[in-house]
Amino acid sequence: MKSPLVVCVLCGLFGGAGIAAALFARIPGSRPAAAPPDPRLETVSKLEEEVGVLRRRLEALESARVDGKDGASGPADAAASASKSPKPADAALSKTGAPGDGSDLAAAVAEIVAAGFSQEAIEAFIQRVRKEKGHAAAAEAIKALLERDPQNPKAHYLLARAYVDELMISKSYADMNRLGELCMAEYGTALELEPTYWEPRFERAISLTFYPEQMGVLPDAIRDFETLVKQQNRSSSDPRFAETYAHLARVYVRTGKSDKALATLRDAVAIFPDNEALKKQLQEMEE
Repeated sequence: MKSPLVVCVLCGLFGGAGIAAALFARIPGSRPAAAPPDPRLETVSKLEEEVGVLRRRLEALESARVDGKDGASGPADAAASASKSPKPADAALSKTGAPGDGSDLAAAVAEIVAAGFSQEAIEAFIQRVRKEKGHAAAAEAIKALLERDPQNPKAHYLLARAYVDELMISKSYADMNRLGELCMAEYGTALELEPTYWEPRFERAISLTFYPEQMGVLPDAIRDFETLVKQQNRSSSDPRFAETYAHLARVYVRTGKSDKALATLRDAVAIFPDNEALKKQLQEMEE
């Protein structure tokens, strides 16, 4: 894959459309060589500089505040301490150790294993890691699990999700690119080990739809979506399955296969008769 684009597609997949747009402006070859400088790049650069200045000022103020303390504990200190006391919900997220503590997150990974890597447990874990800013510790804990069980596709998927979440809060383009590459690699490994694993194939397929047509990866997205349609076997047991048809139809349209898009949507509406989004999408295509 084109590594700078990986960041864009993952940002788009998980809600960072604005970041993706800015990053596309930085991709060599994404516009004609003779095009004039994009003013968005100057804006992004200026914002980065301003954020850096503000961050340094805040760090200096915080340092001065800490240095100015005389060690006394007064009402203000007590109030600050009370405001940092964990709420019941926070306590449930961190049973042992400090927020982001490696041993604590290792225990959380063990709990996911015990829960059979349910999607609910994975989502709860990702939310916890985000709340505690424990991405590095989380990745190490999952890697430790993979050292013991390298053929576990669900552990590879969990690591991919941890990388994506860290990517979304990263402020460094280099780190975002690195994490994006790692994430896509883990998706691929999970699917090599378990080809019918729905989540990594669905997420990878959607990410591929964010590439421009000239990159030539849309056929790969179509293959992933078509594989999912076959795998779902006309089942309506999971409402997420409807999204497979919706996305596949959109990619068909983008690649000039309107007849296939119509057939896909008609099939989808027959399987999900109460899905208003699918019915609207079909109606718009038939008009």
